[in-house]
Amino acid sequence: MPADATGIRPKGIYRFFPCLDNSVRRCPDDCRKQLLLDSLLIHLNDDHHWSRERIARWLAGVPQPAQR
Repeated sequence: MPADATGIRPKGIYRFFPCLDNSVRRCPDDCRKQLLLDSLLIHLNDDHHWSRERIARWLAGVPQPAQR
């Protein structure tokens, strides 16, 4: 992984994280997008500003509190 990833869009992130699969999932933040899991994680962080901890809880199946 590069030390500075500014402006770089990851490709094939699943190679670095074997827990990722190639399934398509619906965005849990009610925006109606359906993306591959690796792209969805980036979408949640970049577009919905979810923290890594919140994304990890969602992946683990922990119910999400309503956000304001």
